[in-house]
Amino acid sequence: MYSASSDLGSDFYENYNPYSGNHYSSESESEPESEVSVSSEPTSDRDEDNVEDLTITRNVAKLIESNKLHDDIFTRKHCYVNLSLSCRTPFGQIGMLGKCNALLTVDLKKCTKMALMEDYSFANCRNLKSILLPPNLEELGAGAFKCCALTSITLPANLTVIGMQAFEENRALETIIFNEKLRSIGAEAFHYCVKLTSVSFPESLTAIGYSAFHWCHGLKTVNLEGTKLHTLCANAFQDCIRLTSITLNASLLAIGRSEVAHCRSLECITLPDSVATVGKDAFKLCHTLTKVLIGKDLKRLDDGAFDYCRALQEFRYSSIEKTRSEIVSFKAGVFEGCGRLEELAKA
Repeated sequence: MYSASSDLGSDFYENYNPYSGNHYSSESESEPESEVSVSSEPTSDRDEDNVEDLTITRNVAKLIESNKLHDDIFTRKHCYVNLSLSCRTPFGQIGMLGKCNALLTVDLKKCTKMALMEDYSFANCRNLKSILLPPNLEELGAGAFKCCALTSITLPANLTVIGMQAFEENRALETIIFNEKLRSIGAEAFHYCVKLTSVSFPESLTAIGYSAFHWCHGLKTVNLEGTKLHTLCANAFQDCIRLTSITLNASLLAIGRSEVAHCRSLECITLPDSVATVGKDAFKLCHTLTKVLIGKDLKRLDDGAFDYCRALQEFRYSSIEKTRSEIVSFKAGVFEGCGRLEELAKA
């Protein structure tokens, strides 16, 4: 059996208190002894039949801050590791666990005091398939699980912020279950998660950053109905080539640049009455888009908003006042390459 204390010295586990003073009191709360269990003996080649189950329940912060977990365990090439951390005190330097290709699973559900997961905590753990997040986590840092192999993720109930690039390039990710308190999804948070097929967002959501779901090739449906979003930032759903349906929320005011550009499977879009602005190239190159219905409060369509939507036949609006001559230039600036557009008329 592998013993973590053999690397650090026996008195390390007996005497070290990583949180003294205001952060942690050994008199009021103590950590249990460190435990490590190994399910198989090492061999010369790493494979999924050779897995170690590693549980650490004491002095987690010191192990991480000293880089011992990374250097002494995860850089070994003979096996994979299922990691479980149990820490009743907050700690911050978990980011040093990044690039640990031996990691298969991580269980943090007993880390009850962790409210913030630091930036790039498990970034580039390219074999990490499963994560159980701390139950009281409130903020997930930038790049926390960037370039991992996660297949599904369930967000804890109190999470409010997903940082930029948090799950970027998790190419095996198929399911994400959002919690009811989530407010913000950062830029590129799910960029290039190519196996995601559908996403529904909680009513609490107020912000989706630029390119948040860019290049999610498998994404077919997006439901924003009921959310508190006011703006969809640039490129949020660009290049989602299998997207057939996107339902927008009633409080949306602006659609950003290239918002749904290159979504080649989208056939119809209805903009709610609240939308006042559609950005440059917002729906450009949506080749199968045939029908667009515009709400009553639309004030501006930027150049190229519907360029090269080659199947577009019907565009109905209710609030843009145009003379007959203005419609000609309006059509040229916004609908270039829309050779099938037959009806540009007020609803």
